[in-house]
Amino acid sequence: GPNNLPPIEAVYLGCPVIITNIAGHLEQMKDLAAFFDGRNPGQLADIMNRFMSDKEYRNSLIDKGNKVREYWQNYKYIDSIKPLLEIQM
Repeated sequence: GPNNLPPIEAVYLGCPVIITNIAGHLEQMKDLAAFFDGRNPGQLADIMNRFMSDKEYRNSLIDKGNKVREYWQNYKYIDSIKPLLEIQM
């Protein structure tokens, strides 16, 4: 924490995101992802099928991500965590 970077990275790269509906994911991803109950694999399958068959739905998530990508780019998130990742020699 405090953030889950893979979904943000996926959105930033223009990928539609399917993620579980736990509170942290809902808060972080808002309307940028398709959510499913992780205890219900049928929901995941339904969303995957919808992504495959409903190009408009899939592209709507990608378009929303494209609109916030600029925010993340300007925020320079990596600059704030880079010092934490550098190894002291």
